[in-house]
Amino acid sequence: MKESKYNYYLDYKGDVLWFNGISHKFFTLKKDLSEKIRNNLNILKDLSPSFYEKLCANQFIVDDEVDEIEIIRNETIKSRKARIIF
Repeated sequence: MKESKYNYYLDYKGDVLWFNGISHKFFTLKKDLSEKIRNNLNILKDLSPSFYEKLCANQFIVDDEVDEIEIIRNETIKSRKARIIF
């Protein structure tokens, strides 16, 4: 498992806003907790399985084999096809 290339971390009122550019999901964490989690994603699975699973489900953490560029390509193609008017 790896961190998504499309995670963005923004300081926000003493917290850190986590945003994933593919899933468009976001949440905030206290700054110190955010840093600890980002530096220890591998042990998070054991420490907090439910939080780890939520990060996976919302694409903040993805399988090593996932090609995120391909996901974006597919979403772009879908959105273009949805705009076609017959």
